[in-house]
Amino acid sequence: MDLRQLKHFCGVAAAGTFTRAANDLHISQPALSRSVKILEDALDVVLFDRHGRGLVITQAGELVLRYASQIINSMDTLKREIGTLRAGGLGEARIGVPPLLTDSPIERAITRAVLANERLQVDIVVGLYEELVDLLRGGKLDFLISAEPQMDTAADLRFMELMPIQSVLVTTPDSPFAKRDIVEVKELQDANWVILNNPHNEAFMTSFFARKGLEAPRRRIRTTSLNTLRSFLRQGGFVGLLPAHWVESDLAENRLALIRVEGMPVVRQVGIVTRTSAPASPTAAFLIEQIIRCASDG
Repeated sequence: MDLRQLKHFCGVAAAGTFTRAANDLHISQPALSRSVKILEDALDVVLFDRHGRGLVITQAGELVLRYASQIINSMDTLKREIGTLRAGGLGEARIGVPPLLTDSPIERAITRAVLANERLQVDIVVGLYEELVDLLRGGKLDFLISAEPQMDTAADLRFMELMPIQSVLVTTPDSPFAKRDIVEVKELQDANWVILNNPHNEAFMTSFFARKGLEAPRRRIRTTSLNTLRSFLRQGGFVGLLPAHWVESDLAENRLALIRVEGMPVVRQVGIVTRTSAPASPTAAFLIEQIIRCASDG
């Protein structure tokens, strides 16, 4: 068993047929079939079931695919880091950051860490948590930043606390909600909400209202963009939940106003998520250490 066979297997799994995979990998179909058969014999498993015109990956195949992807991505990372070292750099780290944590103290901690070492190269991928954790598990990210309540608590992930972060309910200053000393949760049930479109925000909406025995609001706009979310809020007629650091300037310049309601602000612990199955690369470990130090220094 070698890396080439793992790549061939992953190619077949992605393509769904040997014919398509052979074209993608620029290899003859008989040679590709032999390569996958060698891998099956080495592991003593069947990787694909043949059904009609296509292939169905087996349960064992799914397990092999997960580890094969990690091995291939780790080798690609190793090659990049060796190339960077030869060129006189420290190395490369790939970080995943959800939209809610951009322009936050965490991002500023990353900035300080990079500026402290001119040989460090960092790729930052911004995406929803569900997308980022898939990249992490596949070895395409070294680590990601997330809020603890959002974190998948599966045994293959590790969470290291960094700092608390607050989220607040906001609307426009002319809204009746903004002019009240305290707003009842029940009153917000009939409000027009604009929320970030991911399962964790849906879960928050459900739990926030369920605490008072209420159903979540039906009138909503969902978006994957924080800028779009904030734009809708500024137009008026909506309420929404945003990180406090995202709305500091809007609150100061009276474009948005706080809604004072029981249970607010929401405080979540933000931290670094890594895989338990693979040690951090020297570059990633260095960057994690610097981010933790910067976060603790404020």
